[in-house]
Parts: sequence; structure tokens; C-alpha cells
Amino acid sequence: MSAQIKEHVKRCDTCQKANGGVRGMGKVPIKDTETEPWRDIVTDLSGPWKAVVNGTERFFDTLTIIDVFTG
Repeated sequence: MSAQIKEHVKRCDTCQKANGGVRGMGKVPIKDTETEPWRDIVTDLSGPWKAVVNGTERFFDTLTIIDVFTG
């Protein structure tokens, strides 16, 4: 099956246009050593999420903030 997929991707116009000729991955930059809490933070947005609250369906997004030093 893997060989069939590779052959299909080689002949598929959409796949070739989306590829953009990019080969491989870039190098991961060297990470600085953290020396104190809350000096650097990272944030992430995720969602939409769905939950049922008191029988009512609600949609919401979340914001996550992480202190890199303490994780």
C-alpha cells in the first residue's frame, strides 16, 4: 500500500502543487538554559471545544500559558 500511495502522490497535480518542493526538515535551534521562573513564557490557543453545561451545548476556546522554567 505504501508503494501505491507514493506512486499516486507522484502523479497527483494537487499533491505536487501543495508540496512546494520542500525536502526534509529544518534544524531545531539551540535552546537557552532557563535561569529563573517567569522570565520566559509560552502561549497556545486551542479550540473550539464543545461541552454540555446544564443541558445546554456550549462552544469555547482556551488559552494556555506555561512558564518555561518550571514547565
